[in-house]
Amino acid sequence: MSGSDDKLGPDYGQTATMIHAESLSRPAVVDALRAGHAYVQTLGADGSPTYDIDAHTADGNHGTFGDTLVGTAATMDVTVNGANGQTLVVSRGGTEAQRIPVTSDPFSTSVPIDRDPAEGPLGTFWRVDVAGDVALTAIGNPIFLADAQPPPKQRGPVPTSAPVSPNFPPVAAAATTPASADSGVDGAIVGAVIAAVVVAGIVTAVLVSRRKQRPGV
Repeated sequence: MSGSDDKLGPDYGQTATMIHAESLSRPAVVDALRAGHAYVQTLGADGSPTYDIDAHTADGNHGTFGDTLVGTAATMDVTVNGANGQTLVVSRGGTEAQRIPVTSDPFSTSVPIDRDPAEGPLGTFWRVDVAGDVALTAIGNPIFLADAQPPPKQRGPVPTSAPVSPNFPPVAAAATTPASADSGVDGAIVGAVIAAVVVAGIVTAVLVSRRKQRPGV
């Protein structure tokens, strides 16, 4: 699957993944992704080329992105659209082996590929990418040439519905206790007591002051 690591913002998430599925269904798309039948469009679906690869051996076996062909030699037929003026970059075992200029739209070419039996059980992998003036505009999964097919991948459950987004609980509001009639009465009583104490203090202060003003007291 493709992704974007853009730090500036406007191009975030611009890439796209093209999937070669048997049908337009969830199980078919999952199966195609597990098989590697896909390539990445680095400039998004609108700004990147599209292409197909049909690899075939002399005995009639065919494969595409992500497939393994049994044999020591094969041919990759490549057809690319929307890439006129760009370049096909052919890699063998992760090392660039050939560059082919794209001179028309659509453009088709055939690339002979081979396998070195000494390269291990996975065989030799070949990849075709599309490059513009600055960077790759499409990146394909490789095709493997091996002496045997790899063991089948264990297929897990295929989702039949869209994933459910996490349902985070809402932030609880601060609890408030409604004022009752009793609390109102209690508040009035407390207020009256405080007022009485204040008045008593004032009266006491006045009496003391008058006594001090009388002679002989």
